[in-house]
Amino acid sequence: MKAGFREFCKHVDIVNSQKIIDILSSFGDDKATGNRSAGSKASTEAANYLYREFERIGLKNLNRDKFYSWGWTYKGANISYKDEDGQEQKIVLGGYATSIEAKDDFFKVVDGGSGTISDYKSLGDVTNKLVLISIDPFNDFWISQPAYQAYLKRAKAVLVVTKYKVQHKDYLISQPVEGPSYAHVLAISKRDSDILKNLINKSADREITVKLDAHSYVELEKASYNIWGEIPGKTDEVIYLMAHYDGYYHSYFDDASGVSTILGIAKAIIDSGYKPNKTIRIITHGAEEWGKENSDYDWAMGAYEEITHIHPEWSKKAFAVINIDGNFPVPNERNFQIMVSDELLKYTKKSVKPILHHTAYKFEFISPTSTGSEEFCYTKTGIPCITARDSMTSSIYYTNIYHSSMDNKAFGFDTKTYKLNHILYAKILFDLDAVPIRPMDFYERFFKMKETIDSNIVEKSLVKTIKKASHYAQELSSKIEKLNFRNASMTGENTDCIKLNLKLFQLYKMMQNSFIRLNWEVNVVFPHENYEKNVDLLKKSIKALKNRRESLEEIVNKYIKSIDFNKYVYDFDRITYEFFSRRVTHGNSNTWGYNLVEKPNEDLYEVAQSLRSKFNEKNPDVDAEISALRKALKRQAMYLKEIVFREKTDIKRIIVKMKKISSII
Repeated sequence: MKAGFREFCKHVDIVNSQKIIDILSSFGDDKATGNRSAGSKASTEAANYLYREFERIGLKNLNRDKFYSWGWTYKGANISYKDEDGQEQKIVLGGYATSIEAKDDFFKVVDGGSGTISDYKSLGDVTNKLVLISIDPFNDFWISQPAYQAYLKRAKAVLVVTKYKVQHKDYLISQPVEGPSYAHVLAISKRDSDILKNLINKSADREITVKLDAHSYVELEKASYNIWGEIPGKTDEVIYLMAHYDGYYHSYFDDASGVSTILGIAKAIIDSGYKPNKTIRIITHGAEEWGKENSDYDWAMGAYEEITHIHPEWSKKAFAVINIDGNFPVPNERNFQIMVSDELLKYTKKSVKPILHHTAYKFEFISPTSTGSEEFCYTKTGIPCITARDSMTSSIYYTNIYHSSMDNKAFGFDTKTYKLNHILYAKILFDLDAVPIRPMDFYERFFKMKETIDSNIVEKSLVKTIKKASHYAQELSSKIEKLNFRNASMTGENTDCIKLNLKLFQLYKMMQNSFIRLNWEVNVVFPHENYEKNVDLLKKSIKALKNRRESLEEIVNKYIKSIDFNKYVYDFDRITYEFFSRRVTHGNSNTWGYNLVEKPNEDLYEVAQSLRSKFNEKNPDVDAEISALRKALKRQAMYLKEIVFREKTDIKRIIVKMKKISSII
């Protein structure tokens, strides 16, 4: 390891970094639960504190970029009820980004199960009532849909228990609501929900009366801030270190720990006297957890505004982004993830190997980066990204305390992991600073693209075009690697290298524009994947209905529910289904996900309902359903043909660009 990095390691000050977490996580609009959300007083106070901290550690060119998004201020909520002994008890509630105000008003509470349309059949009229529900957002559905269903039923609000893999009875949990602010939601713990359910079950009319006090306000055009500063380099190319400072509850880990880590890295660089080749820009975003009302993509708004509207010119000079929004230092966790753009996967693995080789930690490398955090806004614009992440399905953090009232210091803190984060991501930064050319491997993307193609569904000419692109991508990547090796000791500005990096940016931006799309689960996919999948499922569903070897219920569950937005055809009514399915392609303007799902939902709601009505028939007549599915298949095949043609055209343009760049190296 080089002398600059070794000196940096000596100056890492974990004690100072941890003070930043303690202070940042103390900002909150509600004394009982915390919460520093977009446009709120607590969020502004946190931003002002960070500006002073940037100044204190010695960052230069400080900026407080102001932007306007939707704002949410949660000043707390509670309900009072009488227990079985007639004594009044109080329950503290958590917030969601919806607008609800009540000043000790009385409401009835009913048990709404999971909040689906079938749950309402036994409830009768729920007008102006509080509906108690329980959901697992990662395996059932997001809160937006039962909240909107309750709104259509004229309920006052839903009180939601969120179930994780590990259930803690006293935790409050909140998520990005992804729905309209008039569909009211408040969070309740499992323990308190169980108490209310017990009282409801013992009541004669299956409901109880409670007193609600709630103060949650969603407003348009509220100011939030992105705070940034620099360690000036010898060139104006930039490596970004980023994290977000807003959060649900006290958000000690997500993401106060990330903010403190990037500031800890910056402080150690400055204190060590290291003079970087590239400018290192430290940025903390606001409005990451939520910042857009009634959207499928209501998070990462601070990053979206920064790189899309405030500083779109940043992309051209950006060398890479490192985002610390994971590897949370919770006790006993030793399994982490590094999420990285395909083009930096090989380089990042090589960079961290010396650090991880002799540790007990296991790191899984995942590419490409996901939509789950703010770096996606940057990578869309042509900047390769590296992100600290944890497994959503198995990590201690996500299966226990994600977005919960227990995301605080009391959960415990692992200083060993915390220090590793400082060292590990600084090592990547130092390595990136040492290479003059973006160390990108363009072959990986084309290899992955080829692996997604089913040659029985997608025309073979696309595979042929991808193979050709793979050849030129491999050639270009090899030349970049050799050039970086030859110029390993280069410092300062090199005009030829900067020009080459600009051409690589243009190539990468072209690839991002051509290849980044989203599926209906908000995962990054290649453009053809949604329609290739739909064609396959529709063919299988038609064949299954003809063969009658599977039950109608199995056919719906295995094939039809997996097409576009049809997963929830039995959970919510037609109006709710149409509201959310239509919004994906006809809403979401001014967000990072706008237009990334290109074609409208393949509406199979009526087909699924019709099939369900025949589940118990011995020899059901399904000719009408087969006919409807054939029409859907024809439509999806047309979409697929159109998009494959465009993919081939785009890849040919990319090949031309790669050949031109290779020719000048």
